[in-house]
Amino acid sequence: REPGRRTFCHPDVYKGTGVRLYKNLGNGKFADRTGPAQLESTEGKCLGLVLADFNGDSWPDMFVANDGVQNFLYVNRGDGTFGEEGLASGVGFSDDGQPEAGMGADSADANGDLLPDIYVSHLDNELNRLYRNQGDGRFKDATVETGLGTERSLFSGFGLKFADFDNSGRQHIVVANGHILDNITLFHPLVRYREPTLLLEQSGCCSYRNSSALAGPVFQKPLLGRGLATGDLDSDGLIDFVISQNFGSPVVVRNRSAGGNWLTLTLRGAGESNRDAVGAEVTIVSGGKKQRAQVTGASSYCSASDRKLHFGTGAATRVDRLDVKWPSGKVETLSHVTLNRTLTLTEGQVASLQIVH
Repeated sequence: REPGRRTFCHPDVYKGTGVRLYKNLGNGKFADRTGPAQLESTEGKCLGLVLADFNGDSWPDMFVANDGVQNFLYVNRGDGTFGEEGLASGVGFSDDGQPEAGMGADSADANGDLLPDIYVSHLDNELNRLYRNQGDGRFKDATVETGLGTERSLFSGFGLKFADFDNSGRQHIVVANGHILDNITLFHPLVRYREPTLLLEQSGCCSYRNSSALAGPVFQKPLLGRGLATGDLDSDGLIDFVISQNFGSPVVVRNRSAGGNWLTLTLRGAGESNRDAVGAEVTIVSGGKKQRAQVTGASSYCSASDRKLHFGTGAATRVDRLDVKWPSGKVETLSHVTLNRTLTLTEGQVASLQIVH
């Protein structure tokens, strides 16, 4: 505290609260199932949430990015209850054992091993973290070894998304930035209130570089970025994104990359699966390379992205094999799928599409 310098209460001065789980009753009403799900015992300061099957048991788990306290990883036990394994799994703290100011979060296969990894944004002077899924219930902090450790940023990250922006078959990262204090330069002269958007391009296998300077004028414009959502807004096969701002209009960013071939999938569940197919998993083989993605209903920060699954295939001209694993456990397969189009896959009817390929 310094005389004449306005500031606000720090998150450290208040007690956190537990997460809440509400069951959709299907009649326009919800029921609180926090207690029966065994989610009442943890208290956090949640800002980011990612829903994905992190351990491959076909049940959706929850990663919670907390502000200033340990992150949570709620592992779905498959019986309506969850176990908190953030510390044991390696996503609770930074690699040096410190809690950080978790803001936004997303999940995708960042290194081609078909396992969902986690990326988390933080406030200025902290690293945005990449937690790599080891496939055994544990994660490794891979921030430094992937080149993301060079971005110990003066920025404060909020919304973020993995996406294949150039249809290369690799997952890049876009981060919306903007500080929380309009007078931050009084405390930290190098930090700014409005901050540019960050584009982290995956180059080669498993490494990233900051390509913001080459990505267009929009990445040079200072914003008060908060939410960030992705989707192909103009149906041209390239993923666009929208950023919401504090005290400002949304920013719509259209992708003008000279990208490779692509396939977009709309999934519709039936029977025992939910209608939106949240939790469904698709694996494709194209040009000798496997890719895998899950339908999720939660990621980024205060945002909802298009649930369609988008795969870039580079120079490959078809998908040789496509497997859909539905939330019900049912698996359906397509072969020799042509590219550069959007397909709607309905559970139980996938095989009927084979005649058009």
